[in-house]
Formats: sequence, structure tokens, C-alpha cells
Amino acid sequence: MNENSYSHLTVNYSVNFVDLHTGTHTKNVERMWLEVRKLVPRFGRKKTHYEGYLSECLFIMRQGSQDKVPCLLEVGRRIVPGATA
Repeated sequence: MNENSYSHLTVNYSVNFVDLHTGTHTKNVERMWLEVRKLVPRFGRKKTHYEGYLSECLFIMRQGSQDKVPCLLEVGRRIVPGATA
């Protein structure tokens, strides 16, 4: 990740749950991390597969309750030129 692609902000929870000057809070990040931890295998996971685990989590989160098969087929068509389903 490029160091210019994000800002690292902090919140002093002993004072407030939201930084009064910047509006910063960590609820969204903590919630997202909770969802990722639910989807990543607890046992047998490998560091070399972390990117794949996170990609799968993003796919599942973005698709929500929609049928994932048509979307996977579309992704496959984009990756493999000339593929038809």
C-alpha cells in the first residue's frame, strides 16, 4: 500500500469516542475487521494466501445477498479472453 493512499488518525478513547477536531472514529474499521475475521479461515490459513482471503471477503461483502454465480461467471469472462458461459 502506498503511504500516500491513506491517513493514519487516532482517537484517545479515554477522552472521547470521536476526535472532536477531526471527527475521526474507528467504528467502521473495527466493524469491517470483524466481518473479515468471520470470513478468513481460522485454521490452516497461510500468509501467502492473505491477498486471496481479502479479495474473497471484499467480493462477498460487495455482493451481499445477491446470487454470486452470475457475478463469478462475469469476472471469469473478463479474466479469460474469449471465454463464454
